[in-house]
Order: sequence, then C-alpha cells, then structure tokens
Amino acid sequence: KVQILVLAHTLLTRRYDVCLAILLDPAFAEVYEKYWTSGRCVEFALKFALLSAITISLPFIYANTIMDYPCELKPVILDHKSANLASEGCWAQDVMRSWWAFGFVPAASLLALVVFAIG
Repeated sequence: KVQILVLAHTLLTRRYDVCLAILLDPAFAEVYEKYWTSGRCVEFALKFALLSAITISLPFIYANTIMDYPCELKPVILDHKSANLASEGCWAQDVMRSWWAFGFVPAASLLALVVFAIG
C-alpha cells in the first residue's frame, strides 16, 4: 500500500525521478517516505534558501560597504566658488551599487552550467 501511495503521489506531483527510482528499486519507497516526511527536506530547503540569499546578495553588500567609490561628490572651491566634483567613468561601481548586482550570481551560475553542459 505504501508503494502504491508514494507512486501515485510522485506521479501526481510530477516527481518522475522519484517514481522511476521506486519502480527500479521498491525498497527506495521506504527511504523516500522516511526522509520526505521527517522534516529533513524542509530543513534542507530552508538552509539552501538562506545560503542562496546570502550568496546572491554578496556583490551588493561588498559594493556598498568595502569597495572604494571614487565617484562620490566632493566639495571643492574653484575661483572662490564652491562646487561639487566627481570622477567620471564609474559605470561598473554604479552597477555594483544598484539592484542589478543581485543578478550577477544567478547569471554566473547559469553561464557556468551552460559551459559545463556544452563541455
């Protein structure tokens, strides 16, 4: 009964990899049932989500805390007039300090997967 129930559940949730493993090795159903319902999958998913969030936010955190930013406006006095000057050509620093920095890690991961798949 357990095998049929797990098999039906995996088919309905489109977990075809588990379904195939159960068909090839019926003892796998017990292992799958033990770890799927024990909360270990939920714990793993939460740890993975936390690690992913930290890893994805690292470029943004680095750019806004440690990385030098030469493009800040600096007050200067020219001909007895005060003005604000900043360096030019700070496109990379500006991108790193923006919300676009959150796309670097997923893009690099996808590129690595494609390169290894082409291999």
